[in-house]
Amino acid sequence: SVVFNGELRDENGMEIISPLPLSQACCFGMLLYLETGQVDKAVQVARTDTSRPPHGFVAYIRGFVLAAAGDHAGAKAMWTNGLRYGEALLAKNENPATSILDGMIYAKLGRREEALRNLQQSLAPDPQHPVKLFFAAQIQALLGLRREALNTLRAAVVNGFFNLPMIEYHTRPGLSFHI
Repeated sequence: SVVFNGELRDENGMEIISPLPLSQACCFGMLLYLETGQVDKAVQVARTDTSRPPHGFVAYIRGFVLAAAGDHAGAKAMWTNGLRYGEALLAKNENPATSILDGMIYAKLGRREEALRNLQQSLAPDPQHPVKLFFAAQIQALLGLRREALNTLRAAVVNGFFNLPMIEYHTRPGLSFHI
């Protein structure tokens, strides 16, 4: 990303996704369109991306884009639908990655108990996993557990999480939507 005339631009990313049909832009394309102010394109991708079922990260990002565009009902529907897929996957095979992402969606929907249950299930096999701790901190922050979120984020860094651009991106004003 580059700041140009006071605006954040990601020219390399735009060079990559610009020639693609919107239906192929995927989650990172949605976020790139959103970040560069092309909200209509981001929303169009969120609504038309059928490359993967809407669960986990895909459902979270699609709902995130819709919420950013002011379509809170659409975001809630996207997250609720994503949970159906995620819960079905977890019923077949416990997957800590699915569990933590579903936890984020539960937190976005204000479903505190389910969010915390999924957070705990995800961390149970490896409570010091830095990436899972990072996402656990996000769940805690979404639930208003600020002190716990900060402590969990510190634990993520102590255990090897060093993706500062990801932390910076998630702490930008306007990126925490509550519906």
